[in-house]
Amino acid sequence: MSQENPQVEEENIENLRKQLISFLGEQVATRSIEQRDMLILSLRLGLKDEKCYTLVESGRILHTSPECIRRRQHLLLHKHIKDPSFFKLLQTYALIKRLPRGFDLYYPSANTFDSISL
Repeated sequence: MSQENPQVEEENIENLRKQLISFLGEQVATRSIEQRDMLILSLRLGLKDEKCYTLVESGRILHTSPECIRRRQHLLLHKHIKDPSFFKLLQTYALIKRLPRGFDLYYPSANTFDSISL
């Protein structure tokens, strides 16, 4: 975490969270992902209540197995969501918020971000 004012850092987290939720909402609206997919990522990334849920916790909430959550998360981040700006946001969010293990595997290489501006 940075040495910024805690209030400024909290505002940064909230802003990133809103941007990620907005992006996922757009993906649902365009039918790129399903509502349930948005819920899976929201739980795993802590977008709903600031708590990053584990695979087991997410599975309990959604009445499915942790493996089903893991597989769906992988498909979403590896195949369904293709917009590099989402991964740039996610990477920035991960610098401030501790995400569950493995999310860094989905970040594209650094040179993918060279042509992207947020």
